[in-house]
Amino acid sequence: MEKIVAPQYINGHAVLLGHGESKPSVNPATGEIIGFYRPGSSALAEQAIEAATTAYFETNWAQSPKDRARFLHRLGDALETHQEELADLIVSENGKLRAEAWIEVSISSSECHYYGGLARTITG
Repeated sequence: MEKIVAPQYINGHAVLLGHGESKPSVNPATGEIIGFYRPGSSALAEQAIEAATTAYFETNWAQSPKDRARFLHRLGDALETHQEELADLIVSENGKLRAEAWIEVSISSSECHYYGGLARTITG
């Protein structure tokens, strides 16, 4: 298996800086290695917090319910579009029953659409 390390994303960019050697992600049902990752660090967490804070206070994100709603609806649509694939990934990474994984993705999509609608309300 080719050793592809899953990146972490900060400020829209893939970051592969985790600490130490990459570690295998193992399917608990089969023992098969399904990918690799590098553990995060407190420094990466601080970097992500700084990027999120900057995005919130220095862009129009906080004042643009239309943008927030659009993003949440796009995310909900993407979850729906890839529901089967995402459910399979959850099963292979967590060992969750497929029916539970499918419901988890379905609920996530529904919540994105719900909160996307709320973002357009006066208190959203």
